[in-house]
Amino acid sequence: MVDKDYFDLFIDALDRLENGDSVYSEDYFQEYNSFNGKYYLNKEDKMIYELIGNNELMFVDYYKSKEEYYKLKL
Repeated sequence: MVDKDYFDLFIDALDRLENGDSVYSEDYFQEYNSFNGKYYLNKEDKMIYELIGNNELMFVDYYKSKEEYYKLKL
């Protein structure tokens, strides 16, 4: 979890998962989508975070894009 004092600074550095987009777990079959509006991405390190309540983020997983995920399945 991210310390509350650094929450605003930390979340500003992340990208919110955009409406209609999805990313996939790097290690197992799990889709994270934007429909609940709770996921944020660190695109540089390919990390996904979930918004918990109003001011806490929790690391969820490393992710792959839809293109990367389906490319590996072919």
